[in-house]
Amino acid sequence: MDLILDILRDPKVLATIEIFVVAFLVVVLARSVLRRSSLPPDLKVRIRSLIASGAFFIAIAILFSIWADTVRELLVALTAFAVAGVIGSKEMILCVLGWVYKVFSNTHHTGDRIQVGDLRGDVVAVRILSSTLAEVDKQTEQSTGRLVTLPHALLLTMPCYNESQGEGFRWLEFSVPVNDAAEVGLAREVLEKVVEPIHREHRDTIVRRKDELEEGFAVNVRTIEPKVYLSVESGKPLLMLRMPVLPRRLRDTKDRLANDYFRELSVAQAKMTSSEPANLKKEAPSN
Repeated sequence: MDLILDILRDPKVLATIEIFVVAFLVVVLARSVLRRSSLPPDLKVRIRSLIASGAFFIAIAILFSIWADTVRELLVALTAFAVAGVIGSKEMILCVLGWVYKVFSNTHHTGDRIQVGDLRGDVVAVRILSSTLAEVDKQTEQSTGRLVTLPHALLLTMPCYNESQGEGFRWLEFSVPVNDAAEVGLAREVLEKVVEPIHREHRDTIVRRKDELEEGFAVNVRTIEPKVYLSVESGKPLLMLRMPVLPRRLRDTKDRLANDYFRELSVAQAKMTSSEPANLKKEAPSN
């Protein structure tokens, strides 16, 4: 206890604690003021990032000036050990540096679905040297049942794609070929009909993630509503549905869309076929 009190009485230690407290309060106060301001979301993000980075670098500069003599002595003593350690454990050091990069860059957490190089899966454990993924097949979007170890050193050389952060949802594109231009109207009507209940199930979650994205990043998502686009491919009409989907619902949504679309299309075509004879009878001239 006396040792701790002696350390806390050191002017350098007291100055260090004060600097961290002041920097933290500046960042918290800035975020609170920006949250209540009427500035555009992207400008809020830029100002908040600028203040946080500025406070961090100013605090580091002040601390370096305070502890310069102590750090210099420590570095001289550790130089010989550092050279030997780097040569003998390069990969392990890179993994530790990758973990530091992960912490400060917020690349992934437990439960996120990520892809680094050819490794793709759901993060089930995060340690200092590596993360463990439950592998997900790229084509089927389903778990393969295998666990894959991701060395954190890969984060230093490869981009980490996080499907659970960022927008927090994926944009699904579902194409429907149409045989004849006369059938485009019916196909579009059926497609818009079947997508509406599917989108409604997860709309609140997607809206919440959209708001979190615009609050935390300089991103403006125009709309999250499904939209059907018409194009021509190989001389035939092609309908393309674009809609937001939760990352783990991508495969199930595709399957449900296909089943519901063809079922409703068959029902609509049957109704049109059954109504044609009646229309012909009405139009036939009486003798």
